[in-house]
Amino acid sequence: MSKALKAALLTTPQPEQAPLLADYLDKHELAREFKVTPRTIDRWHVMRTGPKRVLLGQRVLYRRADVIAWLAEQDEKLVGRPRRRKHNNG
Repeated sequence: MSKALKAALLTTPQPEQAPLLADYLDKHELAREFKVTPRTIDRWHVMRTGPKRVLLGQRVLYRRADVIAWLAEQDEKLVGRPRRRKHNNG
């Protein structure tokens, strides 16, 4: 490789790559997004009602795309659920 080419490569700005885990949230970040406690996130996991999670060693992470998909599923469940009727007691 010529000196001119090396110099050009070194001075040419390279596009910055996003951090590898940029699309993942930890339990505390997810809880902040939903305005719930981290314990609620744990409870959702135990009840098998929360978004999919990924284990990285002992670290629990949530992929942003999975969280968005889970939210869409929750919205669909609400739309399909019949409304409760109000009872007039009087």
